[in-house]
Amino acid sequence: MSKSLKSFIKKSIVDKQLHDKLAVSESKLGSTISEKFSIKCVSDKTVAELMRGIRSQLNNLIAGLSETDMHAMVLGLSHSLSRYKIKFSPDKVDTMIVQAIGTSNTTIKRCDAIRWSTC
Repeated sequence: MSKSLKSFIKKSIVDKQLHDKLAVSESKLGSTISEKFSIKCVSDKTVAELMRGIRSQLNNLIAGLSETDMHAMVLGLSHSLSRYKIKFSPDKVDTMIVQAIGTSNTTIKRCDAIRWSTC
C-alpha cells in the first residue's frame, strides 16, 4: 500500500472516525486495509459493477473534467499498470479459440471415422 493511500485513508476515514464499510475493487487490498486500519472492506461482484459504472460515467460525475484531463488520467493509469507487467494479448486468446475449434473438429472427424468403420 502506498504512502499516499495510507495518508488518504487516515485523513478521510480513520481521523473522522467513520464506521461504514469501504468498497474496494481488489480483495487483497481490502484485506490489507482491514488489517492496518481495522476498517471493514467489501470486495464482491456488486463492488465490481459499481466501479464499472463509475468509470463509464466519470466525465459526468466530475464537474469540469475536460477530455484532455481524462486522457491524461487514462494515460497515467495505463503507465502505472504497465509496471506490473500485465500481459494480455487478444491474438493469444484468438489462437486459443482457433486451437479449441480445431481440436473439436478433429475429435468429431475421428468419432465419425470410428462410427463408419464399425458399420
